[in-house]
Amino acid sequence: NETVIETFPLTDLLPDGLDKLHYYRYQGSLTTPPCYETVIWSIATETIPISDYQASAEL
Repeated sequence: NETVIETFPLTDLLPDGLDKLHYYRYQGSLTTPPCYETVIWSIATETIPISDYQASAEL
């Protein structure tokens, strides 16, 4: 199965007030085989708070 997700701004995933978040970006690969080198990783320079629900969600 395959799911196509439309592109969207990363800030849409953040709580209100964190729209000025600073982050590093780099090109890399998937972390599991086949490890395609098609990923752009975004790493926040500060921690982002999440809810208990988000922390316990199964991914």
